[in-house]
Amino acid sequence: MSKTRMVIQRIAGSVVGLLAGGVALGGLLVRLFGQSWGEDWALGAFIFYGGLGLLIGGTMGVAAGATVLQKVLRMRSSFWRALLGAVIGLLVGVPFVLTFYGAPIVFVTIVAGAVIGSGWNAKPVVSSGNIAV
Repeated sequence: MSKTRMVIQRIAGSVVGLLAGGVALGGLLVRLFGQSWGEDWALGAFIFYGGLGLLIGGTMGVAAGATVLQKVLRMRSSFWRALLGAVIGLLVGVPFVLTFYGAPIVFVTIVAGAVIGSGWNAKPVVSSGNIAV
């Protein structure tokens, strides 16, 4: 399989992880803490807790998605390297939040960091005859 195809598949896995992790944690935070803001502040609570959950849960989900795809592609990889790359991508993207197109830039840098981190020193899994890896 070509390197380009492997990278595209890791990007796809990372985007799915971003959506799953972000929506799960964002929804949980809104559900747990959003009602304390009252009915008048419901939109503010949704934006604050949903955004916070999307950033934190999305960062974790991106790393998990990239790592899972590495395992599917039979490459040895580390969740922690993917998470480190995602966190670095988050830190690079955060200054762009103040601009109009800030959110997409942050998510692109998070995904790019996780894909780079998951591919860092990734090696093919060596199968040993009888044992399925």
